[in-house]
Amino acid sequence: MSNTIRLTVFYRTLNVEGLEIFYREAGPRDAPAVLLLHGFPSSSHMFRNLIPMLADKYHVVAPDFPGYGESSAPSANDFDYSYERLATVTEKFTEKLNLSSYALYLSDIGASVGFRLAVMHPERVTAIIVQNGDAHVEAINKEFSKGLFDYWEDRSEKNAQVLLDWLLTIEGTKWHYLHGVSDPSKVSPDNWVIDQAYQDRPGHKEIQLSILYNAKRNLDVYADWQEYFRKQQPPMLITWGKNDGIFTVEGAELFKRDIPSAELHLLDTGHFALEEEVDRIGSLMHEFLDRTINTTHAQEVNTLFTKQLPEAPGKEIEVVTVNYAPGAGDTIHRHDAHAVVYVLEGEVEVQVRGGTLQRLSPGQIFYESPEDVHTVSRNASKTKPAKFVAFFIKNEGAPILTPVH
Repeated sequence: MSNTIRLTVFYRTLNVEGLEIFYREAGPRDAPAVLLLHGFPSSSHMFRNLIPMLADKYHVVAPDFPGYGESSAPSANDFDYSYERLATVTEKFTEKLNLSSYALYLSDIGASVGFRLAVMHPERVTAIIVQNGDAHVEAINKEFSKGLFDYWEDRSEKNAQVLLDWLLTIEGTKWHYLHGVSDPSKVSPDNWVIDQAYQDRPGHKEIQLSILYNAKRNLDVYADWQEYFRKQQPPMLITWGKNDGIFTVEGAELFKRDIPSAELHLLDTGHFALEEEVDRIGSLMHEFLDRTINTTHAQEVNTLFTKQLPEAPGKEIEVVTVNYAPGAGDTIHRHDAHAVVYVLEGEVEVQVRGGTLQRLSPGQIFYESPEDVHTVSRNASKTKPAKFVAFFIKNEGAPILTPVH
């Protein structure tokens, strides 16, 4: 008898501002969430093999954007197919699912939506995985994008026809999947056949043209995204198909300019890297997420002292030491206590919801109130341990840490 555990993937819809948003969901709902945002011209179908690989430990959610896959697709005349609007719909979608925090997987247009979402709600983002998604003008392959640049410059029927004649045809869709791959026999034809079937529905070419045109607004907000990277320093894993004909390797490398701790892996494949490298990417993600957003195993907590406070009935003081292994930290949590942290060894990064990210060295102190939600608490180093002592004034017998999902 096989010991393999088959994880169920559920296929659901959720009404968001009058739109039926289709999504795939798997994994325990009380686990840390991972939000997968798809690329062009695909849908959540691109994550069909990745989702079961993550769902053993994580609550995995992969929606289809409006205009893609099985989600509602109102006409381009009736809906604003801007990335700002797609980000707002995704924001409301996560709120209706009660996803108060999540790691983001961003690919292609998923990056255009996801980075906007991160800027809107930095306190909700626990980590970012980037797979062939742009945040720098240098990432754009100028040869591939010539027709798109012309369309951005002049939104004429002539320039639209150039895109209609190749990019939005079965030949263009197939090229997205096969250009730059190491072994085409590993890539199922179902991919481009399914994507094209969705694109060929009445009114969908106009939707795609609208989305392609609105991509030029990214040029105006790259600087905002890069400022977010520098200020928030989210844990970042970059898994990049290095033979991509759409986004350059330089675009992958530039993330490390603003987030020096970002982990970069260049893979010998093309734009849809999951088609050939899902096992590698799934393994990298599991290892990365396990030590960044699901890291209780990588820390040691020792209670040094507990004492009731007679002058404050029902209250007690508890003192603990916390040892972080390299790269370790806590998931998003609250203490329901007055808490003071004093760093003993190494460096610790801390942030509460609505606050700024702080890096504490030995001898430095950080305070949290009972109302604070602790969004970041981690070892700043991936090679050296860190240690701090924490003092809590809390209700008698209450836990010192309560996870927030």
